[in-house]
Amino acid sequence: MKDEPDIVKELRQEEQCGRLHGFLRHKDEDIDYSVLPYDYPSQHGEGEDESHQGNLIQVSIEHEQRLQAAENRYEKIFRLSPEAIALIDKNGVFLDVNERLYDWLGFRSDEIIGKSFMEVPIFTVDEKIKAKNKFLQRLAGKEVPPYELEFITKNQEKRIGLVRGASIKDEWGNITQSLVMISDVTNHRQAGEAIKNIAAIVESTDDAIIGKTLDGIITSWNPAAERIYGYSKQEAMGRPISLLLPPGTSNDIPELLKRIEQGECITHYETIRRKKNGERITVSLTISPIKDETGMIVGASTIARDVSERKFLEQELCFRNRVLDLIPDSIFLCDGEGRFLYVNKAAYASRGYTRDEMMRMQFHDLVAPKDRKNFVSKIQTLERGEQRLELGHMTKVGSPIPVIMHTWVINHDKEKLMLHLVHEMPSEKKKAQTKQSSVQKKHGANHTQRLVKAGKQHHHLK
Repeated sequence: MKDEPDIVKELRQEEQCGRLHGFLRHKDEDIDYSVLPYDYPSQHGEGEDESHQGNLIQVSIEHEQRLQAAENRYEKIFRLSPEAIALIDKNGVFLDVNERLYDWLGFRSDEIIGKSFMEVPIFTVDEKIKAKNKFLQRLAGKEVPPYELEFITKNQEKRIGLVRGASIKDEWGNITQSLVMISDVTNHRQAGEAIKNIAAIVESTDDAIIGKTLDGIITSWNPAAERIYGYSKQEAMGRPISLLLPPGTSNDIPELLKRIEQGECITHYETIRRKKNGERITVSLTISPIKDETGMIVGASTIARDVSERKFLEQELCFRNRVLDLIPDSIFLCDGEGRFLYVNKAAYASRGYTRDEMMRMQFHDLVAPKDRKNFVSKIQTLERGEQRLELGHMTKVGSPIPVIMHTWVINHDKEKLMLHLVHEMPSEKKKAQTKQSSVQKKHGANHTQRLVKAGKQHHHLK
C-alpha cells in the first residue's frame, strides 16, 4: 500500500507492534478518546503480563481523575469569575461565555453562543472596527496590550470594558481560539472623568478653593486663591492657614477645624481675612470634610468668596434706606406691572400696613376705586418725563387719603420702572385742627406779649 498517507502507515506499524489502549470520556453526550501508551506484548510470564495490564488500567483511572479535576477547576474559574469571559474561535464565533458576561450585557446565551462578535449588537460601528482589528492582531500572533472598548447592553446602556486576551494554540502551535477577559471599568472611567471635570472647575472658578489638614496646614491652593489672597501657590503650600488671619483678631480657625473633624459641614460663614498686602477683606466660607478611601476624615476643603464689595453695598443700601425712611412723604418704586420693588417707611406706615404686607401688593391696590381708571390711563401709558396727579389713596381699613402724586419713568437695563413720590394732602379735619392750633399759638403769643409789656410798665413806674 504505497499510496497510504504516512500517518496511516505509522498507525499500522503501531498496531502490529502493540495493542492500542484507551478509555471513553463522556462530555455533552459526545465520545472523546484519550489515547494512552501502547501495551506491548510482555516477554515475561502471564502473571507479569496481567500485573502490567493492571498498572495500565490504574494509570488510566488516575489520568481520568486528573482530567476531571482539571475540568472542574476550569468550570469554577470560568463560570464564577467576577470578570466577563468569552471563548472565541478563529472565525470570531462565540464558543462559550460565562454568566458574568450575560449579566453585564443583558443578552441570553442563545443570543450570543454560536454567533460572531461582529453579529451580536454589542458595539457601535467604530468600536466594532476596533474590536475586529485587535482580534486579527491576536490571531496573527502579535502581542496585544489591554485596551478599552465601549460596549452597548441590550437595554442600550453604554459600558466601558478593559479587554485582555490570550491566544490558545493546538499541538502544532497554530492559534485556534482566543480567550477574552473583560473588566467593567465604567465607574472607574466615570470617576476619572468626574475628577478631571472637578479639577477643571477648581482651576477656573472665581472662588478660592483651599485644601488643608486637620492641623490647618495648606495642602492645595487654586489660582483664585492666589488672586483673592495675593499669595502664590508656592508661597502658600505647606504653611498654616492662620497665615490669612488679620493681626489683633480672634482666631476662629481651631474651632472651625474641630467642627469639621466631627463631620460637620459649615456653610456661608462670614469672617475677616487678610491679604498678602495687609488689606482686610470679608469672605464667605463653605468648609467641608475631606475623607480617605476608608471614610476617615483627614482634612478640610474650604471654598472662599470675597464678599467685601457686597458687604459694602449692603451697608450703603442700609444707610440709604434709613435716610429714605426719615422722609415724611411716601416713596414707591414699581416695575412695569405695578409690583412694588421698594417702599419707604412712610409709604406703608401711614396706610396701616407692614412692609411685608405692602410688598405683596401692587400700586393700583392703593388707589381709590373712583380714581383707578384715570390712574391707569395717565400713569400706565406714561413712557417718559413726569406726571402729576391728584387722587385718593386707601388705607388698610378703607379710609381715603387725598394725595398729590408725582411719577417718573426710569429705564433701567431695558426695563421700565416707575418712581412715585406721594404727598398726603391734609383733610378738612386736619386743616381745622391745624388752623385751631395756629390760632391758639397766636393767642398765646399775644398774651405773652401783653404780660411782657405790663411788666416793663411796672418796672418804669418804680
